[in-house]
Amino acid sequence: MVYYEINDETVTPREHILRALGGPLFNLFVSPIALLFKRLTSPKSVARDIASAALGMNLFIPAVGLLPIPGIDGGPILKWSLVARGRTPEAADMAVRKVDGMLGIALALAGAFSFKKRRWLLGGLFMEFAILALSIALGILKEHE
Repeated sequence: MVYYEINDETVTPREHILRALGGPLFNLFVSPIALLFKRLTSPKSVARDIASAALGMNLFIPAVGLLPIPGIDGGPILKWSLVARGRTPEAADMAVRKVDGMLGIALALAGAFSFKKRRWLLGGLFMEFAILALSIALGILKEHE
């Protein structure tokens, strides 16, 4: 979903949050179906591979999507939760940037640990999201209206 007006005042904070939760909740809803499909397929079959990929993606997408990074679902959820509690959208954006700074450091450490354990793909993913979170925290990457 693309928001053309990020701070649309005609949309309540609750509506912003529900919109952002739609994708992750759908993926979590589909996960048990993919798990059932995986259990009903023969090992070492193409159907099992497809079911395993579907299960993995439907678990991975909400896990990443709920990170409090603007541009993915967790950022708007955090921002509009803060607005619902009385902060202005600008103050909420600043709070999200602070959270992203801490998140970026944690993700970078997780990435370094993963690289040390020779888990290259996982380390790369952690580092990618660390760079994204830190660039938002430092004001290098911004949402545009």
